[in-house]
Parts: sequence; C-alpha cells; structure tokens
Amino acid sequence: MKREPVLTKRVFIKAHDKIEKAITKKLHTPLGAQLLTIKLRDALLEREAKHLYAINKGSRIAFAKSAHKTLKRLIDKKAKKAAYHFVTLAPAKFAVPISKASAMDVAHIIGWAKQYLGKCHFIACVEAAIYSNLAQAGLAREITVSWHIHAIIWGT
Repeated sequence: MKREPVLTKRVFIKAHDKIEKAITKKLHTPLGAQLLTIKLRDALLEREAKHLYAINKGSRIAFAKSAHKTLKRLIDKKAKKAAYHFVTLAPAKFAVPISKASAMDVAHIIGWAKQYLGKCHFIACVEAAIYSNLAQAGLAREITVSWHIHAIIWGT
C-alpha cells in the first residue's frame, strides 16, 4: 500500500481510514460474515506493525486531536522556545503473554512513565502492540503483548 507523508490531520485520518477499510474488507464476506482466523489476524497484525499503522484507528485519531489542541495552546501561550521530542517507552516488564494482557493495569504503566520522565512535561498515550513473531521464533510461549507509551516531551 502506497503511503504519503503524514503532514496534516486530513492525511493522518485518511491513512487510518484506508487501512481500516482494507482490514475490514479482508475480514468479512460481502454479506458480512466474519472470516477472521488466528492465522489471518496474526498476518495482518505483523504486516501493519512493519508499516507502523495502528489497527486501533479511533484511539489514534482521538489522541492526535487532543495532543494537537493541547500542544497548540501550550506553545502559543508559554513554550514557543522549548525543544520537543517524540519518544516511545517500551520497558520489558510491560511485555506480557497475550493471556495476561487484559489484566495489565494501565495506571501502573502511567505511574511508571511519570516517574521515569521525572520533571519533564509530557503528553502521552498507552498502547498495546501484539508480537506474534516471538512465539513463532520460539522466543516466547505464546503471542506477546507489549504495553508501551508514546509521548511528546519538553522541559526539564
């Protein structure tokens, strides 16, 4: 799938709409019957992970809109000269077998991030990434879910 650079909100939403439609088309028959199998799901997740598209379109778009609004307000009012950095924090202790992923306490991950980032200002989201390839390679007993944080940070 050809990708154009994501430089505007319109392009960001369009890219996520396009991948969601492609996935939905592959997962349902023309009459709406579901075709999803474990093998197909794993293949789709692995393919999209390689291209850095998220399957959870709604939360990515909601986060982008919220981040834009918040950062614009901050930058316009008091932080025009600050250096901003986009970081991903993915500590190994938050990578768990898929059978335990739903029990992960997101508040614990947020608390860890606040402690790790210290006095930096940040806006962030917590996200789960699925790694089926670790089990296939014999590095894990089952599919692994890596809970991680994407953040924009500034200040000290």
